[in-house]
Amino acid sequence: MRYSNLDSWVEPDANDCWIWLGPLNEDGYGVTSYNTAHVAAYITWVGPIPPGMEVHHKCEVRNCLNPDHLEAVTHQDNTRYSRGWTKKGDVWFCKFKHEMTFENTRWKGRFVECRECHNERKRQSRR
Repeated sequence: MRYSNLDSWVEPDANDCWIWLGPLNEDGYGVTSYNTAHVAAYITWVGPIPPGMEVHHKCEVRNCLNPDHLEAVTHQDNTRYSRGWTKKGDVWFCKFKHEMTFENTRWKGRFVECRECHNERKRQSRR
């Protein structure tokens, strides 16, 4: 499904984001009558979302519709990005720029964190 008049609902900002001027949901994402606005924008200006993929805002602005700021990623990668992680090439980094290697990653059930950050948090709590 293509959305014909999305461009009339956006306004560029100083960061080259195309800000959605329509309604927002409780999480700050733009909404249309059929979909979230960024998903509608991706479908309209980029193409179909590949199976098993989600649309991620590279700019981290939830109501941005600029197709250059949107990319299709796996759910796992989208979750990592939402936690403040970044990716350079094939290497992930926590929000404090520690490399997320096998040795430096701590798993507790579904919770994943950087061992360096975990150890620093423990040191801070002992003070």
